[in-house]
Amino acid sequence: MEKHHHLTLALVLLFLFAVSMYQMLEKFYTVTEPRPDRQVMLSARQLAKKWFDVLSAEKRARGIPFCTDSPIAYQALLGEEFSSITTSLGSLAAKEIATNPEFAALTVRLLHDAGIDSGDHVGVTLSGSFPALALSVLAAVQTIQLEPLIFSSVGASNYGANQSNFAWPDIEKILQERGELKFASRLMTPGGDEDRTGGLFDSSLAEVKMICQRNNVTLFVPGSLQESIRTKLNLLEAHKIRILINVGGNQSCLGACAQGGGIPNGYHERIDICRDADRGLLMRCNERGIPILHFLNIKDLAARYQMELAPGRIMQEPPFLYQRRKIESFPVICSLILIILSLYFIRLFAIEHFLLSPNLTPHHHPLPKMERE
Repeated sequence: MEKHHHLTLALVLLFLFAVSMYQMLEKFYTVTEPRPDRQVMLSARQLAKKWFDVLSAEKRARGIPFCTDSPIAYQALLGEEFSSITTSLGSLAAKEIATNPEFAALTVRLLHDAGIDSGDHVGVTLSGSFPALALSVLAAVQTIQLEPLIFSSVGASNYGANQSNFAWPDIEKILQERGELKFASRLMTPGGDEDRTGGLFDSSLAEVKMICQRNNVTLFVPGSLQESIRTKLNLLEAHKIRILINVGGNQSCLGACAQGGGIPNGYHERIDICRDADRGLLMRCNERGIPILHFLNIKDLAARYQMELAPGRIMQEPPFLYQRRKIESFPVICSLILIILSLYFIRLFAIEHFLLSPNLTPHHHPLPKMERE
């Protein structure tokens, strides 16, 4: 029993030694270096910042009030708490975090990690609830030079693009007229309940129609949620998209099923698919083998990639611009240590179980007595 106790103790110590050695190797044989696409990410971030500045100046020139409830730098990208085209409740804190142009850089990283690059066809669905985040995504798409098919909705939740004189169609038009934004929404819907009401009030739809009319935008008002989903899905399939990027919680994207609100943030090659007839575009595209990039729970996503969560603060060098890489000799060193530890274990096991086994211990036998003559 004592021998087995010694063997167990030795194995525990050996295990702890191996773990310590691996952690030490991880520390000293892993380097942090800029990602190969770091400059592309920075270019996308710079483009988003430029658009934010253009819109801030234009909103000020038009005399449209900024959101006085927030101290952040890009107040122009925030709307009012309530308005005639407010669709639902929304968090001011989430809208503040979404004004961080680092999301443009993060979108580039996530798209590149998904294997998406210049010339690829992508679907982009945008809610008026997150105008700054929508612009960051479009800045990434434009920087990478993708071929997007864009759907957007006019209505917005609290503090989104819910000012009727500075709604999402106005934002698109301003940037297009200045030669900044090279894309336009292929389909624009009211948003809100069933993607066809545009807001919480009876007059909301009329207000949405007026906004689209002055911006020369054709508004598609679906007869039902199913019609909105079907129409968009047909267009996406015809465009042969490689990924669907979604910003916000437009009902045609999430669907009206219980599982829609639980679709996880970030990039996903596969998500759990329900069979509900009211499942949205994200599920329907994914069940056809199309991966998704989903932006909704903004604080969670920002924390995951170590972005600045304090309103209005922007890092010069966010951690996701870099990657950790093991140096070339790391596998060799790990293999040598593993071999040494294995040999030591074999020797220890042999000593305990074979060389010192009672059955194998030499016995002294008395010499036979010599027969007397």
